[in-house]
Amino acid sequence: MRAKGYEIKGETFEEGAAKYISFRPLDKERFVRGSAKSLGKEYTKERIRERIERKREQKAIIHQKDYSARRLIDTSDEKF
Repeated sequence: MRAKGYEIKGETFEEGAAKYISFRPLDKERFVRGSAKSLGKEYTKERIRERIERKREQKAIIHQKDYSARRLIDTSDEKF
């Protein structure tokens, strides 16, 4: 959101932080609360945090491809 030109208030998750996250376009005066009612259920502080955590978990899992089968050469034919 910051890259799209919004100011963000209440984005921290530690103890004593604001209950809701709020967004404000830089050319506007008021913030819009990131709640299910105003922006939809995907923009609450909890859902944003869940998406960030899920993305971190997905990055931690690295899928290894097995290239050993591609390295094999069939030498049983009479071509060799």
